[in-house]
Amino acid sequence: MVYDFFDELYSIIKEFIRSLYSKIQYYIVFIALIILCFLVFKLNRIDVNPNNLDTQTIYVFGISIENLAEWVSLITIPYTAGWAIFQYRKSVMTKKRDKAGEIAKEFSNSIVDDLGIVNAVIQKSIISNYVPKEELINQKKLKYFTVDEARFLFNKDSIIDEYKEIMDKSKEQIDKIFHLILYDRNVPYSKRLLKKYTDSIKNGTRNNINWKKIDSFLEKKYPDIPYHFREYETKMLNKLEAICLDISTKAADSKFIYQSLHQIFLRNIRNLYLEISSINIDSKNKYYTNIISVYNEWVNIYIEGYRKEKRLFRYKSEKDYEATKP
Repeated sequence: MVYDFFDELYSIIKEFIRSLYSKIQYYIVFIALIILCFLVFKLNRIDVNPNNLDTQTIYVFGISIENLAEWVSLITIPYTAGWAIFQYRKSVMTKKRDKAGEIAKEFSNSIVDDLGIVNAVIQKSIISNYVPKEELINQKKLKYFTVDEARFLFNKDSIIDEYKEIMDKSKEQIDKIFHLILYDRNVPYSKRLLKKYTDSIKNGTRNNINWKKIDSFLEKKYPDIPYHFREYETKMLNKLEAICLDISTKAADSKFIYQSLHQIFLRNIRNLYLEISSINIDSKNKYYTNIISVYNEWVNIYIEGYRKEKRLFRYKSEKDYEATKP
């Protein structure tokens, strides 16, 4: 509770400072420019006495033409530099948005289906028993994706060994669930087969599914898809890591992509937490670092948005309550 209070307080202060700065930053620049002009005017202004002039010099408001030219240059240089910076930032942001659009399109075309299949296999198989609880996202507990962190979160030193052992023992079952899910995408009423198979696993009974027919169909329909689920999962993670590289290195506008992709991304990376953590023995030699980086960034955005929405709802509720008072 204490942690939540201070985290909430920090979030409110951070949001207030960001909002205040965004409102006054241009006024600060404008005031600084006025002060600069005033100082230049005061430093260059002299009292002019025509009787003491040795040479003919033109003065405007007590400033010589030469100094006036310096003054104008001094004012225009910062303006020109500021305009150049503005144009550069505008160009960079345009490129980032364009790149974000490309990533979102690539994500939709090549990754969304893969994530959906992986998610379905995890939910229908024994792997679902090794998915971290959803509230751990809100607490920002899934952070480093390492063996040590997994042991701490599951409160079990043997969790990684147990996960690997289960994955090896259940390999055939997981592969068959994977094949039935692929089969279901093309053949009507095949969901009955998936339910029939998962029920047979739970009850320890035999099933009369024609696996040769299913395997033959999948070989023709999906010749490029790996036969084993974990190979398919690894291939998908490698593609996702390549996409996340552009996001984590700020080559694309992360917030633009976040709006359309964060739900499916956060849910699936939570499902894959142990799969990723099991190969990251320590923090020095880690795999899927860009996926982890984007995950942490988007979790922060998600939590910040959730808290802001919660505060707005609380404020609106209090306002509505006050309005109902006699």
